[in-house]
Amino acid sequence: DDKTLVLCAANDKEFVVPAYVEKIADFAFNGNIGLESITLNEGLKTIGAYAFYACANLQKAPAFPSTLERIDAYAFANCTAMKGNVIFNNGLLAIGEGAFSECNKLDGDITVPDTVTSLARGIFANLNITGVELPDTLKEIPAEAFRGCRNLETVKMPRYLQTIGEAAFEGCASLTSIDIPASVRSVYTKVPFEEKGKGMIMGYYTTEEVEGIGRYAFANCTSLESINFIAGGAQRLSLGDYAFYGCTSLTSVSIPNRVRGDSIPGYAWSDPSGSGGDSHTYRAQGIGAYAFARCTNLESVVFEEEGVATFAEKLIIKIGAFMDCTKLQSVQFSSAIGDIVVTVDDGRSATNYGASAIHARAFAGCSALAEVKFADGYDFSKMTVVNSAFADCKNLRLPDEITYIDGSIYMEMAKGDKVDFSCDTWVDQHYQIYGCKYHGDKGQLTSCTFYDAYKYGITR
Repeated sequence: DDKTLVLCAANDKEFVVPAYVEKIADFAFNGNIGLESITLNEGLKTIGAYAFYACANLQKAPAFPSTLERIDAYAFANCTAMKGNVIFNNGLLAIGEGAFSECNKLDGDITVPDTVTSLARGIFANLNITGVELPDTLKEIPAEAFRGCRNLETVKMPRYLQTIGEAAFEGCASLTSIDIPASVRSVYTKVPFEEKGKGMIMGYYTTEEVEGIGRYAFANCTSLESINFIAGGAQRLSLGDYAFYGCTSLTSVSIPNRVRGDSIPGYAWSDPSGSGGDSHTYRAQGIGAYAFARCTNLESVVFEEEGVATFAEKLIIKIGAFMDCTKLQSVQFSSAIGDIVVTVDDGRSATNYGASAIHARAFAGCSALAEVKFADGYDFSKMTVVNSAFADCKNLRLPDEITYIDGSIYMEMAKGDKVDFSCDTWVDQHYQIYGCKYHGDKGQLTSCTFYDAYKYGITR
């Protein structure tokens, strides 16, 4: 069409894109190891997917023309010799997944223009950048966006940000502080689908929870000293599993009142005759599993009592949330702490399901923990604690009013029932990650898959 550069097989060290080109096609320069310099033309609108992927000797990020609108997926990924900083043009609309990932010599600061309204997964993973400024037009920081940017020191967050994706900043070892905007929140949606099987059509809906701060979002940010939750948030927030795992420079944290768990429907089905079916619950996070585990310099945790909104949901603290925080001395709970109980009615019977306020090994290994405070006048009948929640906290005396339960996090099982583990290699690896012992003859369940063992907090 005289406007698309489809393929460049030339081995020239330098290439100047012709003035009439509006698009560089997917894979156009893919793997061209002879290319050292590229000059982009004014009038160019699109750089296609993988267009310069693995151009291993490309020395410098090109100057982007003012007309550029799109940089598609992995366009410059694995250009491992490319140095300097990336300067985006005003007017750029979209940057695709992994567009600059593994360009580990790119440095300096990155400013994303406010014409960009969304980013894609892994967009700047494993770069050498030191700072990033994100526009207020962004509502999501996607998964792995800055994962492994070990020299990243500062991040300007979007004012209206809603979610921080899985592992978005994992391993950003130079990041010292982070502001969490008041707009960050958790959301869930029901997604209908149909499945055929066993002679019936089952009409399901699944519940998809998007945590405000996703799994591993800031895990292993070993220089992180300050987490500042901006005041004023009026919507529920949950912290994903391992969200701040291994943040070994963190000494204190104040968790806003709006961090809550929730119990919401998971799925339901009925046979074609409409004669009923089954239903289950999906339990959303409060403080996710291992969210602050191995924060070895953490000394105090405060769950704030006051907020700008009221919530019916309770605060729950999941398995291993603060495990092995060996310098943790004090914890102040708000009055929000409490069990979650939900009634599920499938049309034939109603069943109560519940989640304990403090799950198995939540504070296990916190050997310096000497003080746990509850709000004045707290009603301890609203909460239960799993027996192993404070294992190895030898200096701690908890209120006598607390009710303890054995093993099970979500429902009470019969005491003394034998657990039958299937210890194949995959299960072994995951039990080691979760710090659990899996060989033995004690437990709570009659039989136990890996999922059940994790869910019920079985530790031996």
